[in-house]
Amino acid sequence: MAHIDTILAQGGNGSDDQKTGAVVAPIYFSTAFRHPGLGESTGFDYARLQTPTWQILEKQLAEIEYGDNAFAVSSGMAAIDLLFSTFLKKGDNFITSDDLYGGSFRYFDDLVEKNGIDYSLWDGTDFSYLKQKISPKTRLIWLETPSNPTMKIIDIKKVADFVHKIDSKILVAVDNTFLSPILQNPIKLGADLVVHSATKYLGGHNDILAGVVVSSRSELSKSLQENLITRGQVLDPFSCWLLLRSLKTLSLRV
Repeated sequence: MAHIDTILAQGGNGSDDQKTGAVVAPIYFSTAFRHPGLGESTGFDYARLQTPTWQILEKQLAEIEYGDNAFAVSSGMAAIDLLFSTFLKKGDNFITSDDLYGGSFRYFDDLVEKNGIDYSLWDGTDFSYLKQKISPKTRLIWLETPSNPTMKIIDIKKVADFVHKIDSKILVAVDNTFLSPILQNPIKLGADLVVHSATKYLGGHNDILAGVVVSSRSELSKSLQENLITRGQVLDPFSCWLLLRSLKTLSLRV
């Protein structure tokens, strides 16, 4: 794998070589794509399913977070919703670190009220308490590290090792918005899923509203893809292109 600075600087470059030779990835605004023949596809059918610009962005996001696949969506909260709606159902439980972006708590309370999903708070350090809170209904551990707003730090590797030893099926998900892939790679530390509000460091120019979910393995990617097709929180082509532009300077800005 090339150095992350190289991956970022070269993201999308040369993707149109066989058509026009454009150095920068073009924007594909089309919502529908012509089929060469009956039952044939170019790999692109409808913009809610995939577009070339979106595909280029997601490939780069997965690479810099060492993931199997990435999903670029319409906001950070859309990313959280995609993850939780994919992997939790009525009657499930999840455990979350206790210092979070306020919108996350609002969303979690909504899950309790409308979806019958329960959650517990954890301080990120007391592992005996965490063990007590894990039950047969626990499906997910949600970490925000560093946290918003108090910048609380949680040892991702220690949490992932601890939780997966108790139950390998429990997913560990990390909001990596504040450190970005430049300073922290949760999947390399044992996390199953990573989330970003791409509106922040990944975007970095105050002109993009976007979110990202990165999965560590193919079965998680498949579930996320199927749910995203259903829920439709996809990122529009122009925002995808702007985010590709922004990623080129991510290392310098961080």
